[in-house]
Amino acid sequence: MLPITTLPKIFLKNISDVTLVLAQRGWSIVGGFITVVFTPFWFGQNEQGYYYAFLNLLAMQVFFELGFNVVIMQIVGSEFSRLVIDPSGSIQGDPNAIVRFNQLFKIINRWYLIAGITFFIFICPVGLIFFKHRGALEFHEWGPAWITLAFFSSINLFLSPRLSVLEAFGLVGWTARLRLFVSLIGYLFMWVFLSKGASIRAVPVLPLVNSIITIWGLRKYQKIFGASESLSGDLCPENLLSWRKDVFPLQWRIAMSWLSGYFIFNSFTLFIFSEHGPVEAGRAGLAITIFSSLSVLGMSWASAAAPKMIYYIVHGDNLKLNAIFHDVLRKTIVFSAVSSFLLIICMILMKKFEISIVERIAGFPTLASLAVVGLVNSFVFPAATYLRAHREEPLLAGSIIMAVIMLPAAYFGSKISPAAPLILNAIVTVFVALPITIRVFMPYYKRHQPGL
Repeated sequence: MLPITTLPKIFLKNISDVTLVLAQRGWSIVGGFITVVFTPFWFGQNEQGYYYAFLNLLAMQVFFELGFNVVIMQIVGSEFSRLVIDPSGSIQGDPNAIVRFNQLFKIINRWYLIAGITFFIFICPVGLIFFKHRGALEFHEWGPAWITLAFFSSINLFLSPRLSVLEAFGLVGWTARLRLFVSLIGYLFMWVFLSKGASIRAVPVLPLVNSIITIWGLRKYQKIFGASESLSGDLCPENLLSWRKDVFPLQWRIAMSWLSGYFIFNSFTLFIFSEHGPVEAGRAGLAITIFSSLSVLGMSWASAAAPKMIYYIVHGDNLKLNAIFHDVLRKTIVFSAVSSFLLIICMILMKKFEISIVERIAGFPTLASLAVVGLVNSFVFPAATYLRAHREEPLLAGSIIMAVIMLPAAYFGSKISPAAPLILNAIVTVFVALPITIRVFMPYYKRHQPGL
């Protein structure tokens, strides 16, 4: 049997999990890049706008998930660190802790079942109405694709917490491997359909493959999610896990932060689609997607280090906590700066040599604005991971402030030009988000200086 408490020590000597996370997210970048390169051949200009508008509407699932996956990582990683996983995939250890974990999973399962159903009931008609009144294509060209996409995205929303539970128990590499396999197969199937002229009708293939393979892969650890079914659960009432006492105090803060994040990151394409049509929305959406993909890849170091940060905080190892943060921060900033610089140079050269694909992406003002935001976020994201490892969400106020500023900025900026919302976003990120993050982060960082 492998004690979960030994896993962080193994992570320090074996980088395979980090490598798998980087490989999984790196492939997502490669898959997205290949899709971008072939966009002029697979999508018309209008279809490209619909594609990115689809993705931004689906991002509204954050209003139904409400940050629960982050809460799962924090609670499981800290409260159940002394449980063990046997070779058969079952949880062993203190019966009371197993009962509490089973209580938590029942709460999780019920929450995501309701979230998945209500998400589909809400998002499907919202998309139908939006694209019918704001779009430029006939219903048969986009309607069935949108309905199918919404349906399988809802299923994946229901399945997502199981992967978060496994990551919290230290199975970071296994979940990254599964996600890598899902992404590989999904992209390959989608490319085949796109090459046959399916256009946006091929977009639902990714969530469809995700649903099938995830259900298949989770069978290996199904015992974890029913670990205490045979236990009597004779805990004292005061020791029972309570959603109101143990989950909600952290969840509502993360939920508000994530809801704010939607307005900060995902509203631009929809406003541009509404004001300037699907062609301009497609150009902006492509640029946003490229830089978002780079940010996701850059965040891999922070995501992989999150369980170790939690472990070091619980055990008071300040030296290792700050050392791993420094390492994550350095790698993230360097990656963001270099990748953004190379991307912009590449776009300038393509423009100079009149390569047609460059016309499908937004111009230099938008690209420069997104690069600035990415560079600032290369500090903000690792800092947020560090702070959330304390089972707190001290950046909540800053996220709300950003959302309150950015929502009207995106709305009114889109009426000026397609680039204006992104330029305003960069200004607010530099002069509002960065100072707030530094101000909140430094007291936590100083608290964990070795010897203090």
